[in-house]
Amino acid sequence: MTIGNDDTTAAEGLVETEMFLTNWPLRDESPGSWVLAGLCIVGPLLMGLLCENLLLGSCGALVTCLIFWRLFTPVSFLLGANGIEETALGRSRKSSWRQYATFMRKPNGVLLVPVSSDGQPPVMRGMYIFAGKRRERLIELLGIHLTETGRAE
Repeated sequence: MTIGNDDTTAAEGLVETEMFLTNWPLRDESPGSWVLAGLCIVGPLLMGLLCENLLLGSCGALVTCLIFWRLFTPVSFLLGANGIEETALGRSRKSSWRQYATFMRKPNGVLLVPVSSDGQPPVMRGMYIFAGKRRERLIELLGIHLTETGRAE
């Protein structure tokens, strides 16, 4: 059974095996993401004005926007039995469940923590998936494939 972007509930007793999510911070996480987007542009431009070099400020704004590219573009996730397919800017990347050691709850989604060769969970390399109102369904699906660590509610 596939869960789409609507808020319909599944029949009792059935476990969801697929879930499709689209994460676009400017749409899903307003107004905080709009403030961050504004700071990405205005901050470097203001520094350029203070240094009397608007070209340098413009380049700084461009570089800052490139660093925060996920803020400005939608990223889709298809979670299924074989793993996760992440699609952004027309390019897809597939990863199997074996690449992730665990997941952690976050206020509006989950953080998938990859397997580490040195035994320490590399949280900084993890994949954050925003789920909003469907977070509990996402956690239920991830519980089938991964174990959960450290709740961060």
